[in-house]
Amino acid sequence: MTRALTRLLLAAIITGAICLTPDARISAQEMTMMEMAKKMPNGINAIMSVNVERIVNSAIAGKEGWNDNHAGKLASGLIFVPEGSKHVLLGAVMDWDAFHPRQTNVLVTMDKVPPIDIIRQITDGSVDDVQGFQVVETNNDRYIVRIDDNLVGSLRPAIRQSFTQWLGGMKAGSEPRIRDYLEQGLGYADELGTEVIVAFNLEHSVSRSRVMDRIRDSEVVRENSLNAADVSKMVASVKGLTLGITVRDGIYGAVKIEFNEDISSLKPVAKELATAIFNRAGLHLDEFDTWAIDSDAHQLKLAGDMSRQSFQKVLSIVDAGSHESTQYASTDEMEGSGYDDPVTVTKKYFDTVNSLVDQLQPRMSAGQAYTRNSNWLKRYADKLDELGTLNVDPQMIDYGDFVSQSFRDASMLLIQTNESAQEKNRNLIAAGARSGGSGGRGGWGRSYNRYGWYGGASGYHRRRTGGDGSRLRSAVRQNAKGEAIVSVNEIFSQISAERRNVRQNFTQKFGVQF
Repeated sequence: MTRALTRLLLAAIITGAICLTPDARISAQEMTMMEMAKKMPNGINAIMSVNVERIVNSAIAGKEGWNDNHAGKLASGLIFVPEGSKHVLLGAVMDWDAFHPRQTNVLVTMDKVPPIDIIRQITDGSVDDVQGFQVVETNNDRYIVRIDDNLVGSLRPAIRQSFTQWLGGMKAGSEPRIRDYLEQGLGYADELGTEVIVAFNLEHSVSRSRVMDRIRDSEVVRENSLNAADVSKMVASVKGLTLGITVRDGIYGAVKIEFNEDISSLKPVAKELATAIFNRAGLHLDEFDTWAIDSDAHQLKLAGDMSRQSFQKVLSIVDAGSHESTQYASTDEMEGSGYDDPVTVTKKYFDTVNSLVDQLQPRMSAGQAYTRNSNWLKRYADKLDELGTLNVDPQMIDYGDFVSQSFRDASMLLIQTNESAQEKNRNLIAAGARSGGSGGRGGWGRSYNRYGWYGGASGYHRRRTGGDGSRLRSAVRQNAKGEAIVSVNEIFSQISAERRNVRQNFTQKFGVQF
């Protein structure tokens, strides 16, 4: 009963259906996201806020020991946020065609920002002076700046001109021009205490003609007697997308997708539409298939329980650099931590790599794998590349590089398999295919060496079949999906085998169980 009530409350909050009375709001000193947003540069079209302080003080964090040690941070996903952070605000300039950030700005508040030289040592970077600030340029294309005793910022990619303009704007106190939709999302974080908010301003980002090309022969549209031209107009009017997550005794999620056009007629396909938009944004979560959905004239709304694995995935969106870069508040603390002990840091690196593998691997089953997971594979590869390597054994770094490249190969395989199937179906439609045929079997030509995969091209197997074109196209999709699953599972099997080898070798090398 309590969980059901919490879910209903969360859904009402994120859709703006109710407001909390002033005495129920969090205190003014905790309302920091809007103030942090004033330091963001112009042009941001996506934001993410994480109230780390509230998450680590939640009931579930205390029960499961999320903040007790490295293993707890791995289990919760807090490994993706900078050590010692209280609040994290991420702003991105997104390329909506690729759904990839061209630029990512991050601000982090903490009790005490480490000295710039400690950040330099941990990241193995170099120190520069920009707009009167000492900054670190890391070796993985990122700038990190200590803005004051309690605020640290980062920019990726490390484009000096962009960084100079951002810091200059902070010094001048210029007001950012974050669009209204994103301000609304930050309002949920500040005024209602929602622990995690992800919001995209999608207005004018979707081409109606491209939507029309995608749905022109859609079986879902046809089966529900919808007009493709009308549907494309409604979908292209999407205004924005917001995901809110509350972390209390459990983890609960709520989603809203807003449109400028009246979408009432799309109610029969509301779930398919909402899922498609989230998948297109690279934010697929398996819970979407089970969450309850509601809709009105201009909104789609979903809400429900969220698994810890999905929570980990959402936190992986935080792009703030190495978790360890802000771990030590002083030189004395750093020197007393054992950071220079190769056994300790190498084992921690090994555990982190394996945790990221485990977070993804269970979702690669036949019922869940396919292109929906390609974005998470790519993002986790980036996270592996961001791991701190100071004093880590070089052979263990090779293992991390191998896993990172394997993730990228799996991501590309899923994308290319999907594109191949789509192209074959377009050709079938163009040829007016209404009956079965015969075809050959293709495959993903792959060879493996100790730390790398080298791929060929994807293909599909089409059995002789009868029936109309929709059955033939469905067979193409299913066969492509099946082959992709086999290949991805093969990649994860190779990772598992290499993990066993590395564990055995390093246990013998250091005399400590890895």
